[in-house]
Amino acid sequence: PLGRILGATAPLLAACGLFLLCRYNAMGYMLNHGISVTDVMNNPFVGMERGEKLATIFLTLGWYVKLLFVPNPLTHDYYPYHVPKVGWGDWRALVSLVLYVGLVAWALWQMTRARREARAAEDHVPAWSVLFFLATLSIVSNLFVGVGTFMNERFAFMPSAAFCVWAAWLLARKIPALLGEQADRPSILGAGTLVLGTALSLWIVWTRVPEWQSALTLNTSAVRKSPGSCRSHCFYATALYQDYSKVKDPATKASMAWMVDSMEIHIDRSLAINPTYPAALQMKAAIAASRFEQDKQLGKLFHAWEIVLEKIPTNQQVRKFVGDYMKYLKGRSSPDKYTGFCHRIGYEFFFKQKNDVKSALEFLTYAEEIQVEDTRILEDLAEVYQASGNALKAAEMRERAAASKR
Repeated sequence: PLGRILGATAPLLAACGLFLLCRYNAMGYMLNHGISVTDVMNNPFVGMERGEKLATIFLTLGWYVKLLFVPNPLTHDYYPYHVPKVGWGDWRALVSLVLYVGLVAWALWQMTRARREARAAEDHVPAWSVLFFLATLSIVSNLFVGVGTFMNERFAFMPSAAFCVWAAWLLARKIPALLGEQADRPSILGAGTLVLGTALSLWIVWTRVPEWQSALTLNTSAVRKSPGSCRSHCFYATALYQDYSKVKDPATKASMAWMVDSMEIHIDRSLAINPTYPAALQMKAAIAASRFEQDKQLGKLFHAWEIVLEKIPTNQQVRKFVGDYMKYLKGRSSPDKYTGFCHRIGYEFFFKQKNDVKSALEFLTYAEEIQVEDTRILEDLAEVYQASGNALKAAEMRERAAASKR
């Protein structure tokens, strides 16, 4: 009866309302924060046409169903582009669309029929399971609310409860009825299926849990299972870097060139998938320094830093890392290459291209400190100081530049 349904649901609705109120007070919005998200790591559908977005969403919805029946492979990383961008020409998206439309139509028809015919409550189980599955999956499906990623296995936790109810009904009721067995006795086929399913699930858990032993083991697994994800490659390189950076002995580090090779391969793979990925660009700057420790090729180091700084010039982590390392390189590197880098990144990029006087002065000052009478750097500084409104300092730099030419 409707009254009984409403009575049972009222406490849940009250709890839901309280949660939504707390959430709104904490975040200031309910569904839309009003800010356009242009980073694919927080909105994987950036740049997609509407049809392509919907097709990709239905591809992931199909993956959820597949994982209920065949939970393999399991991965913690579904970031771009482990889940590929697809259109409606992809058969997987079409099959998933047909499946979900069919499930909705069938469940509604079954519920209507069961209520009209006053059938037993047990007859509602399959349709109820489908509707519960669809309802709980809908809020994480990206169809109505963006969740910031294509999909995640944890999003299927509540929907899987409906799958378990349906599976229990199938094994304990439907299969015995089809075989003509008594409903109050265990079905040999149902019990066998349950034992087999439990054994396989235990095996999956037994083999999967060790992958979470450490950041390195977890991300090693992710790279293997999610090779199309820029995040998996970046996080694997990061895990390697963390282990590499803990080693302080130069002789030991010299024998770890293979680790730097692997870091470079995976960070470049990450940036090939997503060229503007800030976390990968940060790691590229750090890995370039690790490579310098191995081969002492300053030109390669500065070339990598130029690429990173030109893509994320305001990233504070990169700026601090590069700034600290520039101070470390003083007296340990070629003055010409050092000042050449400072001219290119400080004058040509930050000053000429970005009109960022503060950053330009930062890098040009590094060069001035290592070669106090470098004419090009002094002329650069004169122009930058003039642009900043410091005419006195600009005049000083011009005088020093003229003196260095004599």
